[in-house]
Amino acid sequence: MSAPNDRPSRNPLLRLLAINCLTGMAVAIVMVGAILWTDTAHLWTLISTASDPVTPVVLLVFGLMLTLGSVAMGTAIMSLPYGDEKDPPSGTRQAAFTKLAYVKVRKSRR
Repeated sequence: MSAPNDRPSRNPLLRLLAINCLTGMAVAIVMVGAILWTDTAHLWTLISTASDPVTPVVLLVFGLMLTLGSVAMGTAIMSLPYGDEKDPPSGTRQAAFTKLAYVKVRKSRR
């Protein structure tokens, strides 16, 4: 039996991804509304004169929701701190390799 902390609603990583995905999807819906409202590239004119105007709107909304939801989730993952180390006080990260190692390389004869 799993611990109660293993539920997806209590897993902080899944919660972070879900919140960012929903945020990206909400931005996509607002963006589609703005595109159609401002008639960018005469898109609303084309859609409103189509025989079935629902299909292009659904495809546009779905495509942008998928794209912007993925972008928001990827941004959230990439902004997570690396490892358990704390950042230095200056706010910059230290390089992983702080010492240089000199290696002798032999030149091969051909």
